[in-house]
Amino acid sequence: MRTESNISPKKFSVEKLSSGKARVHLYENIELIDKDGEASYQYDEYSIEVFDRPGIEESVEKNFTEWLAEASSQESVKSAPTIEDRLTAIEAKNEKLTEENALLKTKIATIEQTPTLKTELAIKEPIISEPIIKK
Repeated sequence: MRTESNISPKKFSVEKLSSGKARVHLYENIELIDKDGEASYQYDEYSIEVFDRPGIEESVEKNFTEWLAEASSQESVKSAPTIEDRLTAIEAKNEKLTEENALLKTKIATIEQTPTLKTELAIKEPIISEPIIKK
């Protein structure tokens, strides 16, 4: 996930959780940017939860590429759509519904202009409201 901060991140950090697990945060593509005259950093951040164990920091340092690959693959599976993605989907759905509405309006206009059997009978013969059989 693309993140921004005014503090330059290290390559990774390990957060110890009370559940006996650790959350490993991994950072890549760190860029220094100028934001309104102040230094800021943009970078990709990935995190992965694992069981805490002695030497976890050394393991991440030594096998950073593998940890990053695992964390980024998990991130892509569970990441929620961005606002831009959601907006694009809504706009596409709106366009489709607008097209469907135009088609339905055309169909309704055609139906309204087409005489039905009931209206044809009403024009040719009056509908009898009294019974034909007399007592």
